[in-house]
Amino acid sequence: MNDLSIIIVNYNTKQILKNCLESIYKHLNDVDFEIIIVDNNSQDESVQMVRKEFRKVRIIANNKNIGFGSANNQGIKIAKGNYLLFLNNDTYVFDNSIQKMIRYLVENSRYGVVGPQLLNKDRSIQLSASQIFPSLYTEFLRNFLIDRIILNRLFEDRDYFGRCQLSLNQHKKSRDVSFVSGACFLVRRKVIERTKGFDKRFFFYQEEIDWMKRIQEVDFAIYFLSDAKIVHLGGIATEKSMKNTKRFDYQIMSRYKYFLIHHGAIYTIGIRLIDIIGSIFSLIILTIGWLLTLLNKGVNKKICMAIYPFYHYLRFNFSFKHIEV
Repeated sequence: MNDLSIIIVNYNTKQILKNCLESIYKHLNDVDFEIIIVDNNSQDESVQMVRKEFRKVRIIANNKNIGFGSANNQGIKIAKGNYLLFLNNDTYVFDNSIQKMIRYLVENSRYGVVGPQLLNKDRSIQLSASQIFPSLYTEFLRNFLIDRIILNRLFEDRDYFGRCQLSLNQHKKSRDVSFVSGACFLVRRKVIERTKGFDKRFFFYQEEIDWMKRIQEVDFAIYFLSDAKIVHLGGIATEKSMKNTKRFDYQIMSRYKYFLIHHGAIYTIGIRLIDIIGSIFSLIILTIGWLLTLLNKGVNKKICMAIYPFYHYLRFNFSFKHIEV
């Protein structure tokens, strides 16, 4: 059995995938590992590239896009490693980050998952770790801008009741967390045997949050290891994705599905009401702020970025889309 199985889901990102694979082979030394690529019917010759240039890589070529979680589950079924690394194709491995994550799980048996510190292309820190799971309370704070405008400023680098995502400075220290980003995280095989991997009901988004919640329910802890660092290019594409209606629909749909599965229908209705009322409130406040800055300093990109999610939540909810599980 290999020490490590690396599972990468790919969809139409030939060059990015190639760069990712090259970084793994360059920096992952002294570890017996295998790489499994699950391709969701790419049309850009990704599969051909892997078969030609990375002959040791095991590849599953799907004839349709089955989603992120289901594709990872395909990789899990054939993986031989004691530890499984779920890695986005838009990541870049450097130094000994993967080795550090493996070492941490080897030395700390109560932890089922360890996630690294994610970095943007310019090596700035990317927010990727959260200390509590989403709830009515956290969503109230977010929708009415209470965390953004008040609490995050009063308690910039400290925990407070309802703080979900850690601050930039908090990301500089290792700690126990509730969940880490799905862009890169390491899982011990025993965890997979007890939780059966990703829930296939999540096509895209929220699948790692759902899984890590179930992992903790079987008494394994989640650890954020700031000493292990992985570059995640996805962090630099945020502005573009904010304008992508389809991606937002997947994100919102999966978010409501998460609440429906873990908290029930009435709870989810409460979340949707908070989203609607809070989005209207926040759009008014942010639009006023945008107009004031436009008059004084010109366009404020941060305010523009903050407006997009609330617009999409209103658009989604007023389209009366049904959530199925």
